[in-house]
Amino acid sequence: MSDVPFSVNKLTFSHIVKARVFWLVALILLATAIGIVVVVATGGAVDAELVVKQEVMPVKVIVADFVDSVVYEREFSGVVRAKRSSDLAFERSAQVIEINFDDGESVSKGEVIARLDSVDLSNSKSRINAEIKSAQAVLDELKQGPRPEVIDAAQADVAALKADLQLAKNNSRRRDGLRQAEAISMDELDRAEFEVKAKDARLKSAEAKLAELTNGTREEKIRAQQALVEQLNAQRAQVNHDIKKSSLHAAYTGQIAARFVDEGVFTTPGVPIVRLTETSRLEAAIGLPPALLPSLSRGQRFKFQWNDKTYWATLARILPEIDSATRTVPVIFELDVSPLKPGQIIRIVINEERERKGVWVPTESLLPAAKGTWSVFVMNESGKVPVVKSQSVKVLFTEGERSLISGTIKNGDKIVCEGAHRISQGQAVEVVE
Repeated sequence: MSDVPFSVNKLTFSHIVKARVFWLVALILLATAIGIVVVVATGGAVDAELVVKQEVMPVKVIVADFVDSVVYEREFSGVVRAKRSSDLAFERSAQVIEINFDDGESVSKGEVIARLDSVDLSNSKSRINAEIKSAQAVLDELKQGPRPEVIDAAQADVAALKADLQLAKNNSRRRDGLRQAEAISMDELDRAEFEVKAKDARLKSAEAKLAELTNGTREEKIRAQQALVEQLNAQRAQVNHDIKKSSLHAAYTGQIAARFVDEGVFTTPGVPIVRLTETSRLEAAIGLPPALLPSLSRGQRFKFQWNDKTYWATLARILPEIDSATRTVPVIFELDVSPLKPGQIIRIVINEERERKGVWVPTESLLPAAKGTWSVFVMNESGKVPVVKSQSVKVLFTEGERSLISGTIKNGDKIVCEGAHRISQGQAVEVVE
């Protein structure tokens, strides 16, 4: 029985020692763990604060301000042409004896470009001048009437014819008495009577001429002679016109674009001699959509591009018909002084206003989203620290460095306009100027 208590006491002591060691180790481990947790917790809080500070990104924003319309800059191409270009020709047939200009040379308005042989016209003019002088002299004489000497001579003729007539009548009476006495033949009596009639007729003619000289020239005769003079003057005017048309003059200042004939060629009316192109005033014919026409008016100024430089053009006229091939309306623009040449291509810039409700943002603020869509970052200031959230938008129009967008954005929203590529959804941000 003595062994049993001894054995029990021995185990109890061993267990107590082991238990004390266990709990001591446990306490040491627990204290160590608590210390580590405290240290980690304290250090983690500091590190978290540092991380937050590092993730607050500086950004620039714009305030959303909606517009109701947008102006599009549209470009339309057209061909430059001379405002005037003419194939010059003579109006009469003759030999070309002189051409004063070659291709590409400049010509001033009124300068003589070419001449025709006009010797035959000069001869005709000399002949007509002589005829006019003769006809005019007769007309002057008719208007002035006969000289007194002519009238006196006519009066003397009338008196002489009266005396001859009286003598003839006396002879006729004597022969009539002799015939009754049968002293002469019937034939002699007839000749006496015929002589009376003849002298009477000559007297009447002389009296009529004297009356004409006394009364002056009849008006009808003067008018007839006047008409002859006018006819000859018209012929001379036509010859002068033909002589003038023997010289081909420049209708306006320009350049000889082409020379078609040389000296010595016999030309006919309408055959082109040279092509004259006006280079000081150019224009362009450009087809525009009919929908644009109501916003256009004569005299408006537009920019046009050529060779990377900008010039100006003025709307001159709008043609009344639609081109059946292009379904556009030809519009003519007058071009300001420029180095352009006919045949070159230019691009006219025309502003078109359309109804588009949206917000203008810098193009760099747009971020690509899924399936070809776009998004922007909008500030959320509901928390203690402002953060950004992504919103899908639709790009309505892009003009250089800015774009017009629409979507769930509201008026007054702050949209990140710079630094959007450096941030992400939920990123804490700080607005800088």
